[in-house]
Amino acid sequence: IRCPGTAEKINFYTVFRTVFFCNDPEKERPLLRLAVSGNQATTVNGKLADSGQYTDFPAHKKFNERDLSPFCRTGENFLEIAVYFSGNAFTSHYDGSPGLIAEIVSASGTLLAASSGAWKCAEDLRYASGDMPKLSSSLNYTFDFDAAKENGKEVPAEVLDGIQLRRGTLSCHPQEEDMIVELKQCLLIVVMILLKRIKKIH
Repeated sequence: IRCPGTAEKINFYTVFRTVFFCNDPEKERPLLRLAVSGNQATTVNGKLADSGQYTDFPAHKKFNERDLSPFCRTGENFLEIAVYFSGNAFTSHYDGSPGLIAEIVSASGTLLAASSGAWKCAEDLRYASGDMPKLSSSLNYTFDFDAAKENGKEVPAEVLDGIQLRRGTLSCHPQEEDMIVELKQCLLIVVMILLKRIKKIH
């Protein structure tokens, strides 16, 4: 899923929200499986549950798993995932398309929630978006935050098709063949950046 109207945007922040239910968090042990394009920070009932950056190789997209039981309560639980998407290639981030895919399953395999058009989303307008000065070729854009502003209007998420995920990025190890592909792609990005700098020197 993604926030409507953001397909062509760069350097922006989006917040996704949904609700899921647990009868007994300790027994159900809800597990979040999540992948985003860029960086994410996940909160459950207002408490930070997970955060990190994902390797954005579109052909080899990965997902991470996180046990949410320490943050859940009996009954209704509020999930919020804040996502940053750069929309440009850096040595620390491969360019891709904005989006999020997630599901929450119990220890018995029961699906408690899954990303869909029922999720709500909004652009976080407290952060300046669009083209901005870059810190470096590896450290991404600078940012400007205005606490006096509010999030954009909350709307239903737009559903995307054709996304395939593989396990592992932050807490799981990719398969060896995936690591080789990712290493080759990283080297390619480094070579492209070096060639650009050589051209500037000449």
